[in-house]
Amino acid sequence: MNLFVWNEDITYKIPAMVRPATEMDFSQTKNWQTYWKSKAVSEMPNKVALCRSDNGELLGLMSYAIDERGLAVEVIYVESAGHSNANLLKASYGKKKYVGIAKALFAYAGKISLDAGFDGVLYFRAKTS
Repeated sequence: MNLFVWNEDITYKIPAMVRPATEMDFSQTKNWQTYWKSKAVSEMPNKVALCRSDNGELLGLMSYAIDERGLAVEVIYVESAGHSNANLLKASYGKKKYVGIAKALFAYAGKISLDAGFDGVLYFRAKTS
């Protein structure tokens, strides 16, 4: 799977990869919307990290579950790193460092669904309206 994100002005693609999330990844989330070392997050299954392929920079995190009854993958939670999180950057009028983090993570979730025999079917519940 050839995942990528865009640089801030969408002039070039940056190759990305997904790997199992680690405690080191979670410790980098103190200034994110969600602290990934919290009790609630620790109970989430299948946590993965999206990282730049060239230097390993953490771009985002996701938790998902395989729903055998629903024949789908449930995306439980997705979050972009603070440097590219629109909600966090609103207050400071900051610009995203990267664009397309959530898209890359949802594409990966689609692959998980395909691999499980669910034809790429996903579902999720938005945390905001």
